[in-house]
Amino acid sequence: MRVHLLFALALTVSGNVTVVSADDTAGVLPEWNLYGSNTLRVDHYDVYGPGAQSPYPFEGPMIYDEFGLSLDHQDCEYARWRGQIFGVLNANEYRSSDDDLVPEVLNLTREAGDGVVPYRWELGDYFSYQSYMTQQRSLKGAQLELQPRFGNRVDSLMVFGGANESQWQDLTVGDNYSSGASYLLNSETLGAWSFNAVYNHRSGRALFGELDRDQVVTSAAVERTVAVARQQITFEGEYAHFDGDHDGLTDVASGQSRTGKGYFMELRGFSDALPLDYRLRGERYTKNFRPHGGVVSADRRSAEMHAGWRFDSGLNLRGRYQLYDDLFQTGAEIETRVGGANLSGPLLASLAPNLIGQVDFFVQTRGNPTRTIDLRTINLAADFTQPLAAGWFGRLGLFAQDFDDRTLFDADNDTWQATLGADHAFALGPLSGMISPGMMVRLLRDTRPQGDEFQPTLAFALGYQEHSVGFNYGTFIQERLDTGTTDVNTHTVTADYRYTRARHVFGAELNFLGFNPIPV
Repeated sequence: MRVHLLFALALTVSGNVTVVSADDTAGVLPEWNLYGSNTLRVDHYDVYGPGAQSPYPFEGPMIYDEFGLSLDHQDCEYARWRGQIFGVLNANEYRSSDDDLVPEVLNLTREAGDGVVPYRWELGDYFSYQSYMTQQRSLKGAQLELQPRFGNRVDSLMVFGGANESQWQDLTVGDNYSSGASYLLNSETLGAWSFNAVYNHRSGRALFGELDRDQVVTSAAVERTVAVARQQITFEGEYAHFDGDHDGLTDVASGQSRTGKGYFMELRGFSDALPLDYRLRGERYTKNFRPHGGVVSADRRSAEMHAGWRFDSGLNLRGRYQLYDDLFQTGAEIETRVGGANLSGPLLASLAPNLIGQVDFFVQTRGNPTRTIDLRTINLAADFTQPLAAGWFGRLGLFAQDFDDRTLFDADNDTWQATLGADHAFALGPLSGMISPGMMVRLLRDTRPQGDEFQPTLAFALGYQEHSVGFNYGTFIQERLDTGTTDVNTHTVTADYRYTRARHVFGAELNFLGFNPIPV
């Protein structure tokens, strides 16, 4: 029998402070609000047993100091400064791969709405969003938004530039740089229109046979709401064009000098006469439509239909049918079809008015013409909550899935699962707390390996004045029914203590993981 144990002890010390300085009488130092926090954490990791199986590859003592500072200053009713500085002084392999001072979030924002043209600019870390097809990601750089007025209409012009890097010390503008502009026009008669243009440059890696990649993505989008026959209907759509390079090697079939197109249309609405809402959506993206800052899938077309009905009892019934065609231009098209329904709210209002639940059911098929992919999934999930006697609150979860692989691989599997839990708040003299026992049972059938899985859990929290204690225990028992497989028992224990004094918190945490594989 092999035994693998992980033991980790973490000591946490943190404090929060708020400082306000003002000199309103002299007018020399305007009022600033400063909000800061600092967390010093000392961790120690010990692993006993085969280290190759440990989720913690580094052992021994580790330390880091995490700090954050937010500040704001309001010049007048329509003008404000805001800033954020977050980072860590690091000597912990798990907190960051870099040591010493690691700046993580740096941002300075200025807003002013009292001038001829209201504006807002940001320096440092900011989220750049134009549309799903063009740009939606975090950048390090600068962004400026102007809001010119034309009569009663207020438009928005935004220009931006920056690099997509997770850490400041790795910032190299040429490796992954984006810039662009977006114009938003709001018209009472024509709706809201936006026009977007994004340029992206990524430096190639010659060692891997990559060329530099440059791309420009432009798009036009519209959204408008109208009232038709007691229906409030909103139309939204966008068309985008891609021109340039995407990921690929330096051969003829690479993604150099390509063009692509993408569009989507959505119609959503609700009825003034009936408790009905609905949504229809269609999308199509060609195989070369690969905007680096977008969040769409190339070589895909799809359609979705959703509808919902609200009952007087508070029940909500929703149905959906979805169609996805992947690789429709490349060949070997993969078709996915999903049909399902969801019922949520007071499921038994007349018999058990306090029982709240949700039941979700769907059937999914996925396949291609050559039948190298031919899958069907039937999925049923249900969750229920119910106040019980003596101050207990119960939770029940049920899950069943039938996965049918109709190819030559015949990789079928059936999963049956039930989860039962409860919560109970209590008071013992000056002490107050919460206890939460639970149990999960999962049966794996018609698969390899087949097995039964059990997971009892117990959690409690206890508080007294400035002191609080938390404890969680869980055992995951995996019993395999096939010979030549391995049973696995996993034990986890976490405990923490906190002492809170004003804005300061001192604490300690203990994490234990025991991993015990037993060959069958």
